[in-house]
Parts: sequence; C-alpha cells; structure tokens
Amino acid sequence: MRLLIITLLVLVGASMLTALALEKPGFVLIGYDKTSIEIALFDFVVLLAAAFVAFYLLLRFLVRLVVMPAQLRKAYQRHQVEKAHSLFYRGLLELAEGHWTRAERLLLRSVWRHDTPVMGYLGAARAAQMQAAYERRDEYLKRAIESDRSAGVAVGLLQAELQLSSQQNEQALATLQHLRDQAPKHGYVLYMLARMYRSMAEWDHLLEVLPVLRKSRAIPAEQIDEVEGVAVAELMGQAGHQGDGESLQHLWKHLPRRLKQNPRLAESHIRALEALGQHEQAVTELHRFLNSIWDEGLVSLLGDLTLQDPLKVLGQAESWLKEHGESPVLLLTLGKLALKAELWGKARVYLESSIAHAPDPEAYGLLAQLLERMGELDKAHQAYREGLGGMLKQKSLPVLLPQPPA
Repeated sequence: MRLLIITLLVLVGASMLTALALEKPGFVLIGYDKTSIEIALFDFVVLLAAAFVAFYLLLRFLVRLVVMPAQLRKAYQRHQVEKAHSLFYRGLLELAEGHWTRAERLLLRSVWRHDTPVMGYLGAARAAQMQAAYERRDEYLKRAIESDRSAGVAVGLLQAELQLSSQQNEQALATLQHLRDQAPKHGYVLYMLARMYRSMAEWDHLLEVLPVLRKSRAIPAEQIDEVEGVAVAELMGQAGHQGDGESLQHLWKHLPRRLKQNPRLAESHIRALEALGQHEQAVTELHRFLNSIWDEGLVSLLGDLTLQDPLKVLGQAESWLKEHGESPVLLLTLGKLALKAELWGKARVYLESSIAHAPDPEAYGLLAQLLERMGELDKAHQAYREGLGGMLKQKSLPVLLPQPPA
C-alpha cells in the first residue's frame, strides 16, 4: 500500500512538472572554457533525477558488497545453531527411547553450536552410563563443567546419581561431600547425602546432616522425623550392645521431645537399657511412657524384661486393667508377670482371658507349660494342639488331607 501511494505521488508530480514545462519552457546553459551547452530545462531535470537514482543504486550496491560477508557469516551461524537444536532434540528422543549409541552421537554433535552445550554433555553422559562406559561418562561430565562453570552443582548432582546407579558408592559419597563444600545449604545435595549415609548405616553423619536438611525445607519435616528416629534407634541399639551407657544417655537426653513421644524410639531406648543391665530403669521408663501414651508394643515388651521384683511390677501393671482390661496384649503380659512372680492361679486366669479375647500361639504355649506344671496334662496337651493349630492358620498352610467324618 505504501509503495502504491509513493508511485501515485511520483506520477502526479511528474505530470505536474511536465505540464509546467510545456506551458513555460525554459533552458539551461552550461559553459566551460570556450564550450557551451544549451539544454531544455525539463530535459535537464530528468537527467539530473536519473543521475541521482543511478548514484543511489550504485552506493547501495557498494554497501551491500561491504556488509555481505558479515551477513553471510550470520546466516551460516544461524543455520548451524538451528542444526544444533535439531540434533539436540533428536538426541533427547533417542535417549528417551533407549537408543544409547545414537543418542550419545547426536548429543555430542549438538554441543559445538548449541547455545547451552552443557545440556548436550549431560545427556551424552547419561547415554554413556547406560552403556557402562564410565570413563566416557566422566569425560563428558568434565566437559560439561568446563562449558559452564555456573552449572557445577547440577553436573555434580547428576554425577552422584549416575555413580549411585552403577554401585560406585565411594565415588558418589566423595562427589556429594565435595558438592556440600561448594553449596552447604543446597537442599537436594543434603537430601542425597542423607540418603547415602542411611544406605551406608553412617548414623552419626546422618544425624549431623539432618538439622541443616530440615532448615532447607527440601523435604517434609515428617520424613526427616522418621529418618531421624531410625538413626537414633540404631545408635541406641549400638550403645546398648557395646555397653556404652554414656552415649545412650546423651542420645536420649538431646532427643527432641516430639521424638521422645514416639513409641518405637521409646522401645529402642528401653531395650538398650535392658542390654546395659539397667533393668529397673528400663521398667521405670516403660511405666512412665505408658502412663502418658498407651502402646501395646511396649505393653508386650514389659513381659519380656528382666525383673528384680516381678510382684511389684505386676501390681503396677494391674492398674491399667481399669482402662484397658479388654486388651489381649495386656492380659498376656499380666500372665507373664504372674508367672515370673510364681502366682500360678493368677497367671492361668490372665492367660485364659487373653486367649478368650484373641487366641494367640504364645499365650497357648505359656498356658500349656503352666498346666503341665500344675499336673493337668490333658488340658496342657489340648492347649498345645490349639496353639499349634493357630500357628498353622497364621501361616495359611494348605489342607492336604480330607477332614474325618463327623
């Protein structure tokens, strides 16, 4: 549209100029030395315009000749970048489809002109990993860092993941520790380091990492609490078996209150006290916990502890009957305590009550032994049979023989 308007304006101007020249003709006299040239004014204007146009076109041509190499170079570079992007895209597709060799070749070809070559090297490293070509993998990761120094953490994380997947645990640990030195508060680095310590049962190091990981908020606090509980339980178990009461006391004392209310951690603490020979303290800790938080796992543990005064412990435990008298676990534990106190009649009542609420092979076994001691052999044999039948039902054994006729 703009060209059309300009053309119309030029035609209108030329028509007006022609009309003016025909109405009032003139001439232009050009003299030089003894030579003079006379030319009509209209013809002179036309020649002058033609000369201007020719000069303009010549000037543009010369300018294009000067800038053409740079333009060709830019066009070539643009073509190379587009080709690199295409190679990178095809390499990612081959990588996703599991064609490791083709993916590695295409991704390496893309890095020379790609605007982010680090991505091509990372993809090639993963392709080499899948071919178990660990030396090539490490070389590509090295080139990735050299191509972009700011991507050191990202490259290191991928390197650690690849090392872990190839069972190179020592190398992965060294990589993660180096990354932590570079980025002490990086959430994912701390998370992977915590996973590494847990898999290697490095509980002390794991506990040292968890507070920083909690502050990073890289994973939910509930997961950190769970991992911390596992680490503390393992360390308390080690302290109990190694006879290290000081370490056990330090662990429990510095444990957050929310974790002290965890029944499984309380159980680990009590078992460690039992292993150290601190039987009275183990019973005291167990009673203190159950008086605030009821947990049948700890109730069952009470019946297995070494007791210096079983009668006293039995009396304390019987106070729970008011609220939990229907619990078969509590009744079984009371039966065990009565057996340790040599109160045979009371033990029989508790064991039979436990079985009445929930038949259990252990309760049947203890009752059978008690009945043998009391001379009731037939009832003891019946208790053994019923306990054995309960065990077989729990294992879901197939019935191979037909039932006898009624």
